[in-house]
Amino acid sequence: MPEIAQATITVTPVLKGAQQKITEDLTSVAAPAGQKAGQAAGQSMSQAIGKKMTTAGAGMTAGITTPILAIGTASAKAWKEVDAGLDTIVEKTGASGEALEGMKGVLEGITTSIPTDFETAGAAIGEVNTRFGLTGEALEELSGQFVKFAKLNDQDVSGSVDSVSKMMAAFGLSTEDASRMLDALNTVGQKTGVDVGKLSETMAANAKQFDEMGMSAEEAMSFLGSVSMAGMDTSTAMMGLKTAMKNAAKDGLSLSDALEGFDEVMKGNGSESEKLAA
Repeated sequence: MPEIAQATITVTPVLKGAQQKITEDLTSVAAPAGQKAGQAAGQSMSQAIGKKMTTAGAGMTAGITTPILAIGTASAKAWKEVDAGLDTIVEKTGASGEALEGMKGVLEGITTSIPTDFETAGAAIGEVNTRFGLTGEALEELSGQFVKFAKLNDQDVSGSVDSVSKMMAAFGLSTEDASRMLDALNTVGQKTGVDVGKLSETMAANAKQFDEMGMSAEEAMSFLGSVSMAGMDTSTAMMGLKTAMKNAAKDGLSLSDALEGFDEVMKGNGSESEKLAA
């Protein structure tokens, strides 16, 4: 046991009232010493308890309070992002009630399966629903494809749905052809480096001429991709295509054969004049 204080007591048994004297001496010496020791011990205990409480409080803040606040902030942000996606859907479709609830499920499905944000997914869903009239699984599938398409080609997803749907309408294509058209545009875009948004717009603007020449949408894409890669003007190329079709017919060749030869020239190492002549 630790020594708290020491005291020296003089005991004189022969004196009258020795017992009383011993008590007084003990009290007079021990009381101040005990009080001092008690104060010191109390102060140390108070400091120790205070320090432990401070440490515990810091631990609670770091281990409990901070994570709770972080979770709350993240949750608020997540809900805000979901709301932004739903707002975009409502803005583009005017959906409400059960219809909106169904699109919310589509929104959640896309954002959990594709690395994209809620607002982009919401824009794709809204545009696809409006342009193609799809709902449910079909809406989720095509909207997801447009999200991937836009990301791969560095395009705005709303603009992608708009330009592709107009191109498809110009060529008389149905909703079932959408996936095939996206794949074809991706292929041409990756091979030639052409802006697929502008390509879709050019195709839509010249769909009638391509149809008169008996060219499919895929053939038109390949042709325009080669033209763009060569840096040629689209109007000039379209006039050249009409001439090429007439020449191919004279030579007993199909337009596909003529286009194949043209594509090889455009992708070759020939001069600009040779490409222009082609």
